[in-house]
Amino acid sequence: MKTPTINQLEIRRYRLVMYATLYWALWFGLFIVKELFTKTNLALDFIQAIIGMVSLVLLAIVLTKYIRLSSKIKNSRFNEALNNELFQLYRNKSLIWGFWSFTFCLLALLLLSYLSDISAKLACLITLYTGVLTSLVAGLIYNYNTSDDNKTYE
Repeated sequence: MKTPTINQLEIRRYRLVMYATLYWALWFGLFIVKELFTKTNLALDFIQAIIGMVSLVLLAIVLTKYIRLSSKIKNSRFNEALNNELFQLYRNKSLIWGFWSFTFCLLALLLLSYLSDISAKLACLITLYTGVLTSLVAGLIYNYNTSDDNKTYE
């Protein structure tokens, strides 16, 4: 049996975050779309439920592959190499991006509320969506150089 390398685990970790970002953006974005419509829309509820279930299943598959690959590593040096200072710096930078986008979105919605009526629930959903999505996308951008999509590892 071949021992997984650090590069393989970084690629799997990047793909895990990429798929989580995509699925979360679709699923949570539908909450905002539903809030914009005042009438209850059964079709939109059904679409959101289907997207949520499919996303959960696909994310579980990707997470299982990552856990299986990472459980094969017995050496602590590999674990230290995966969580090196550069990765921690990128994670902190992505959280900083999320914090500032959250703050600016909150300020923009506060200014918008002076000009027109906006529901508090919609403002909270948009602010949460912007903050979390910006953190995830910034994490993907910072960690893009560690992934190599031309190689496939099974």
